Amino acid sequence: MTRPWSPSTAGMCHDDVAEIYTASLHGKLVEAGARLAPRCWDCHGAHDVLPSGSDSSHVTKFNIPFMCGRCHKEGTEVSRTYGIVILSPVSPAATLSRPAASATPGHIVALPAT
Repeated sequence: MTRPWSPSTAGMCHDDVAEIYTASLHGKLVEAGARLAPRCWDCHGAHDVLPSGSDSSHVTKFNIPFMCGRCHKEGTEVSRTYGIVILSPVSPAATLSRPAASATPGHIVALPAT
Protein backbone atom coordinates (compact mmCIF):
# COMPACT_ATOMS: atom_id res chain seq x y z
CA MET A 1 0.00 0.00 0.00
CA THR A 2 1.30 3.44 -0.87
CA ARG A 3 1.67 5.80 2.05
CA PRO A 4 -0.19 9.10 1.79
CA TRP A 5 1.73 12.18 0.78
CA SER A 6 1.07 15.77 1.59
CA PRO A 7 3.19 18.92 1.69
CA SER A 8 3.38 18.48 5.46
CA THR A 9 4.88 14.97 5.20
CA ALA A 10 7.51 16.14 2.70
CA GLY A 11 8.13 19.14 4.90
CA MET A 12 9.00 16.82 7.77
CA CYS A 13 12.39 16.36 6.10
CA HIS A 14 12.68 19.23 3.62
CA ASP A 15 10.63 22.40 4.02
CA ASP A 16 12.37 23.91 0.99
CA VAL A 17 11.64 20.92 -1.25
CA ALA A 18 7.96 20.42 -0.39
CA GLU A 19 6.93 23.43 -2.48
CA ILE A 20 9.01 22.30 -5.46
CA TYR A 21 7.59 18.78 -5.30
CA THR A 22 4.01 20.04 -4.99
CA ALA A 23 4.47 22.06 -8.20
CA SER A 24 6.09 19.14 -10.07
CA LEU A 25 4.26 16.72 -12.35
CA HIS A 26 4.63 13.94 -9.79
CA GLY A 27 3.38 16.19 -6.97
CA LYS A 28 0.37 17.34 -8.99
CA LEU A 29 -0.54 13.74 -9.78
CA VAL A 30 -0.29 12.80 -6.10
CA GLU A 31 -2.53 15.72 -5.12
CA ALA A 32 -5.02 14.59 -7.80
CA GLY A 33 -5.07 11.13 -6.24
CA ALA A 34 -3.27 9.27 -9.03
CA ARG A 35 -2.54 5.79 -7.74
CA LEU A 36 0.71 5.43 -9.69
CA ALA A 37 2.21 8.81 -8.78
CA PRO A 38 5.44 8.47 -6.79
CA ARG A 39 5.86 9.94 -3.35
CA CYS A 40 9.23 11.28 -2.19
CA TRP A 41 10.30 7.99 -0.60
CA ASP A 42 9.50 6.00 -3.74
CA CYS A 43 12.57 7.51 -5.40
CA HIS A 44 14.69 8.80 -2.53
CA GLY A 45 14.12 6.01 -0.02
CA ALA A 46 12.73 6.42 3.47
CA HIS A 47 15.21 5.57 6.18
CA ASP A 48 18.15 4.91 3.88
CA VAL A 49 18.40 8.41 2.35
CA LEU A 50 21.94 9.37 1.42
CA PRO A 51 23.38 12.51 -0.21
CA SER A 52 22.97 12.40 -4.00
CA GLY A 53 26.75 12.43 -4.38
CA SER A 54 27.10 9.13 -2.54
CA ASP A 55 27.60 6.09 -4.79
CA SER A 56 25.03 4.24 -2.64
CA SER A 57 22.32 6.91 -2.95
CA HIS A 58 19.11 5.98 -4.76
CA VAL A 59 19.42 9.24 -6.71
CA THR A 60 23.11 9.39 -7.52
CA LYS A 61 23.55 10.24 -11.19
CA PHE A 62 24.54 6.65 -12.00
CA ASN A 63 21.38 5.24 -10.40
CA ILE A 64 18.90 7.67 -12.01
CA PRO A 65 18.28 5.56 -15.15
CA PHE A 66 17.55 2.49 -13.04
CA MET A 67 15.48 4.34 -10.45
CA CYS A 68 13.34 6.17 -13.04
CA GLY A 69 13.22 3.07 -15.23
CA ARG A 70 11.39 1.11 -12.54
CA CYS A 71 8.26 3.04 -13.55
CA HIS A 72 9.13 4.70 -16.86
CA LYS A 73 10.60 1.89 -18.96
CA GLU A 74 8.58 0.47 -21.83
CA GLY A 75 5.89 -1.96 -20.80
CA THR A 76 5.40 -0.77 -17.21
CA GLU A 77 1.97 0.15 -15.91
CA VAL A 78 3.03 3.81 -15.77
CA SER A 79 4.19 3.89 -19.41
CA ARG A 80 1.03 2.14 -20.59
CA THR A 81 -1.31 4.29 -18.49
CA TYR A 82 0.21 7.62 -19.49
CA GLY A 83 1.27 6.78 -23.06
CA ILE A 84 4.99 7.28 -22.40
CA VAL A 85 7.25 6.10 -25.20
CA ILE A 86 10.99 5.59 -25.18
CA LEU A 87 12.84 6.92 -28.21
CA SER A 88 15.81 4.74 -29.02
CA PRO A 89 17.60 3.81 -32.24
CA VAL A 90 16.08 0.31 -32.17
CA SER A 91 12.60 1.27 -30.98
CA PRO A 92 9.71 1.59 -33.45
CA ALA A 93 8.94 4.85 -31.62
CA ALA A 94 12.17 6.29 -33.05
CA THR A 95 10.54 6.40 -36.47
CA LEU A 96 7.35 8.16 -35.41
CA SER A 97 6.00 10.56 -37.97
CA ARG A 98 5.31 13.04 -35.14
CA PRO A 99 8.73 13.81 -33.68
CA ALA A 100 8.67 15.04 -30.10
CA ALA A 101 10.17 18.47 -29.56
CA SER A 102 13.69 18.32 -28.13
CA ALA A 103 13.62 14.52 -27.84
CA THR A 104 16.83 12.66 -28.38
CA PRO A 105 17.30 8.90 -28.63
CA GLY A 106 17.12 7.21 -25.24
CA HIS A 107 15.17 9.98 -23.52
CA ILE A 108 11.77 9.42 -22.03
CA VAL A 109 9.09 11.59 -23.54
CA ALA A 110 5.33 11.66 -23.47
CA LEU A 111 3.61 12.24 -26.77
CA PRO A 112 0.11 13.66 -26.83
CA ALA A 113 -2.57 11.47 -28.33
CA THR A 114 -3.60 12.43 -31.84
